[in-house]
Amino acid sequence: MGVIYYMFNYFDSLNVFEHECCLHARVPRVLIKEKNVRLINPPWSGLSNGFTLLFEALVLQLASHMPVHTVSHIIKESDYTI
Repeated sequence: MGVIYYMFNYFDSLNVFEHECCLHARVPRVLIKEKNVRLINPPWSGLSNGFTLLFEALVLQLASHMPVHTVSHIIKESDYTI
């Protein structure tokens, strides 16, 4: 098992004092059993592609107390992404 190449991934994270916070990371792709290639997920990545675990927890908390359309305006994502 060895690293074939790295992909650059982009993760949305929580905003800090009204400043947008995004993580850019080199994420390795590894070769497993000669034919299978697998992307290694970083420890902070959430279940949805492109969001951190902390950001997903914030969205879930907001969505439990207000309509999804309002949450989408707060986090600046579409309601379909949520």
